[in-house]
Amino acid sequence: MKKVVFIGKCMIELNSKPFSEMRQSYCGDTLNSATYLSRISSHDIQAHYVSALGTDNLSLQILM
Repeated sequence: MKKVVFIGKCMIELNSKPFSEMRQSYCGDTLNSATYLSRISSHDIQAHYVSALGTDNLSLQILM
């Protein structure tokens, strides 16, 4: 089995319309590439992602 490792940062994206609730999502070029490779690859390729996280509440939610 082949393994592909992506190393980079994952960013927290906060979106909202004026005076409405914030929506939280995650993005980043390396995260997106790892996600899409894992979605389209056959079973002979594994995508892995390596990054560093902070200890604040928003960063810890990435792990969930």
